[in-house]
Amino acid sequence: MLVFTTTCWAESLTLAGKIGTSPVVMQLELNKGDVQGRYFYRRHHLDLALEGQLRDDGSLALTEVSAHSSTANAEMVVRPGPNGTWQGSWKAHARPATLRVQLSPLKTVTSSVTGPNAYEHERLQGLPLLRDNAETVADKKLQWWVEPVSGVRAFRFDSGYDATVLASLNARLSQEQTTAITAFFACQFDYSRRYGPAQIADFSFSAEPRLLTTTLISVRFSTVSTCNSGGLSIHGSSMNVQIPGMHELGLSQLIWGGDKPVVADESALSSWITNAMQNLHGNDMADLKERCAAKDQDIWRQPAWSMTAAGVMLEPAFSHNKQGPCGGEWLLPWTMFKLKPGR
Repeated sequence: MLVFTTTCWAESLTLAGKIGTSPVVMQLELNKGDVQGRYFYRRHHLDLALEGQLRDDGSLALTEVSAHSSTANAEMVVRPGPNGTWQGSWKAHARPATLRVQLSPLKTVTSSVTGPNAYEHERLQGLPLLRDNAETVADKKLQWWVEPVSGVRAFRFDSGYDATVLASLNARLSQEQTTAITAFFACQFDYSRRYGPAQIADFSFSAEPRLLTTTLISVRFSTVSTCNSGGLSIHGSSMNVQIPGMHELGLSQLIWGGDKPVVADESALSSWITNAMQNLHGNDMADLKERCAAKDQDIWRQPAWSMTAAGVMLEPAFSHNKQGPCGGEWLLPWTMFKLKPGR
């Protein structure tokens, strides 16, 4: 039998089992006797927050906590058993019945997925993607897939490139969609802890194919949410790939002079972008003047960017989600870039 004591510095538990007849997955972090965690019902998928204490007898006294409430929604007491199992009871304040709790160490289909990652992996197993519409973009056939709980929607390539390239592209697109689905549930968990379990944060994800040629592929990903207490948050990223070889491009690789890159580091890149922005959008910047931070090199140190037929789209990075009038995307035409030979 595994016995914990209050002298334990930190332990992590990832468990699966039932509360009553309802299957659940649970994750607990024990730190010097304090317990923080979460769990989800396999039927509903959304996380519920847990906190509590490790008692002297080795049992865990947990409460299902809710924001802005001094009363727990439910209480749970579980005791360690053989082979890492836990058993006990669960009681909701709004229900008269006490339910039996039976938990065991989580065993995933893929043995390499362990610890905290196993918790998210297990949730994803219960969230199959549904086939959505198909379309053709630049002679490439795209099939869209949606996860219905989060609403996260992304495409896969059905044709347009050889089998090896298709496999690599689709693996990356699958990863981006999975990351967005996981972010949706993390967003809802954080939001519910601040505003209560009945509150749902706004969350949307988009995947936009912007340039699909025989040698260059650019897809822009964007997440818009109200997860943060500061209000609306907008996060952009992209997949910029060169074929053959499936090389992930960095923005500095598009800026060449002679036979070597013009920019060598992040500081030089932000300076180049700032000068390019001033040369192209100088009048716009003057009109915005005091209100616009586009002359600030800091916002161009790690911009999101993507390629289009017209040029490179840049999206400045702001701290604390304070975008101001310089938020959004800015186009720099291809004529402003000295591209690496062989592009």
